[in-house]
Amino acid sequence: ENADELALSSGKNALCARLPRELWGQTDSLFAEAGESELSAVSSVLKLLFRTARYADMKTAAADGIAAVAVDYINRRIQEPITVDDICGAVHMSKYHFCRRFKAMTGLTPMAYVLQTRLALAKDMLRRTEESVLRISESCGFGSQAHFCRVFRQATGMSPLQYRKQK
Repeated sequence: ENADELALSSGKNALCARLPRELWGQTDSLFAEAGESELSAVSSVLKLLFRTARYADMKTAAADGIAAVAVDYINRRIQEPITVDDICGAVHMSKYHFCRRFKAMTGLTPMAYVLQTRLALAKDMLRRTEESVLRISESCGFGSQAHFCRVFRQATGMSPLQYRKQK
């Protein structure tokens, strides 16, 4: 569902960018058939469409930048407790707008992204190291070993030790 929404949003941006170019390609026939007042109206519409296309491109680039700053913030502080308010402060946005934009760009809520990142780090540590489960849970920013084991089992269907043994 979120991927469909993102594709629809991308499709709208692509249409905003493509439409002025398609109309521009038809201007010769429009100008040949139009009077002076009609030419002025067509010119105004084309200017508006080009501005809309530029705005759509800028808006997409800004959203990409916001997501990149947020992801960088999360990755640098993955071992620490992180809240949505912390991330919003880093990107200088309200909670509502940030969460909406982040989810549109990544398909995940900010906290789901944090959890996914922590679990990926934990899986990597379980495969590569012989660190204790307690040490890994602390290194990955989980509040307690019990919480880590519960979340890990929900995500993978096995305990951290079972996961390590299967490597």
